[in-house]
Amino acid sequence: MYRTLAVIFACSTAGAAATNLHTYGKKVSTPCDTRHYLNYIADTAADKLKRAVESSLLSIKSSRQAAIIAASGAAGVKLAGEVTAALETSNAITTLEKTLDNWDAIRNGFKATQELSGINGIIDEVITAEVGSVAATRADAGTAVDSNTATPTITPNDNGICMTSETKTKQTDEADGETRTRKEIKVFALKALAKTSGGQGSHIVCGLGAPGPTEGPGVTCGTTYTAVGYRGGKVLGQQEVTLKKKTPEANEEYAAIETDNIVPSKKAINSIATQLAAMEAALAKIRESTTTTTKDSLDSTEAKDAIARFTNGDKADYSKNKDAVDKFISANFGEDGKIIKEQLAQFEKDLKPPKVATGSEKETLTAMTDNDALKKAQLYYAVSNFVRDQEEKKKNQASPSCPTKTEKASDPPKSPDECKKHKTSEDCKKEKGCDFDDKKPGGERCFPKAETEKKDEKTFSGKLRVSVPQVFAALVLAAF
Repeated sequence: MYRTLAVIFACSTAGAAATNLHTYGKKVSTPCDTRHYLNYIADTAADKLKRAVESSLLSIKSSRQAAIIAASGAAGVKLAGEVTAALETSNAITTLEKTLDNWDAIRNGFKATQELSGINGIIDEVITAEVGSVAATRADAGTAVDSNTATPTITPNDNGICMTSETKTKQTDEADGETRTRKEIKVFALKALAKTSGGQGSHIVCGLGAPGPTEGPGVTCGTTYTAVGYRGGKVLGQQEVTLKKKTPEANEEYAAIETDNIVPSKKAINSIATQLAAMEAALAKIRESTTTTTKDSLDSTEAKDAIARFTNGDKADYSKNKDAVDKFISANFGEDGKIIKEQLAQFEKDLKPPKVATGSEKETLTAMTDNDALKKAQLYYAVSNFVRDQEEKKKNQASPSCPTKTEKASDPPKSPDECKKHKTSEDCKKEKGCDFDDKKPGGERCFPKAETEKKDEKTFSGKLRVSVPQVFAALVLAAF
């Protein structure tokens, strides 16, 4: 059943509400390591969103099953199903609304993560760019030069960005606990290599005592020479910068970096870091949709608050009216709702929508997972419930209850609403069928007489006797 699956899902994601994106767990020492770390952050964030949507979907489908139970049951079963459907729908809407409220920040964070990840992946290859050397030739005017051109080269990774093969990533596998506990990101930028000096540097005019290579073991370029060439080398280097949270334990902004003369610039990196922090804060606000089983629906705070409002006024809640609410539940459903819980378990297990409802008669409601089948079953029971009510009305109109010769016709029984509107003993006693007790809390002092309430008792499954005014079910639903 979807509610069973939803409970399992909720338990498996109990810690997901406070998702920590910084749980990479491996050493970050190269641009490719940074790329994999940032991709990990994006994947973790995407998984959080997926779980939020999945939990909402489970709650929505669970609410449909609860609606079917409500439409096919009576009295306490009907009420429990209606309350469950209301709670499940509310939970799903809350999660989806919170996700949409934070969608822009999350989307921008995804873009920033992928932008910085892509930059670091390219840096890994761009730093291979270099300018070749030109061999030294005699420096007199009569000697022809074999070549006066230095050739630039770059080495692309044919396996793919940050890959060592088609299936293996290029990354450091060494574990690093700090990437699990510290909310910081080590990133890389490009920088121009510093000017070199001395005979062993790169990118210099190389003077030698004789023609020959300008690089290699034992080759030192000098300023006294008879032959001149050019020594090349790499053009760009990598600059490591670390994005650190202003407060490591909090989902707040990263402190700005101050490194100059890098690409991307410090302004660009700081802007990306701001978007990353905003995404982290937004994700922390999203909670997966929680679930409520039908048998526990009347134990929910929302349901008990609704009972409190019904019995004690629109501003009442369970915390301040615990005794009255518990008394109501015990009177109608057994202590702590025990009777209805016991009956619901068997009712749900045995409920099997007929073939005319879904096209199949093999599945019980607890085994039904297909959305289309749930839709058909829900519509069938909605129509069936309506027809049943209409037939009952016609039956009552055709065969009205009449008093026997030995008993006097009585006034119709009073509902709690008809009695509770009277605030004084005098007004209450004027209303036939109501009684007054000034020891009861406000809102309960005027109530239907015991003999009147007894006539309202319903029988469920031949075993469960409950007294639940229909107006209460409507008020509970309206409260949500």
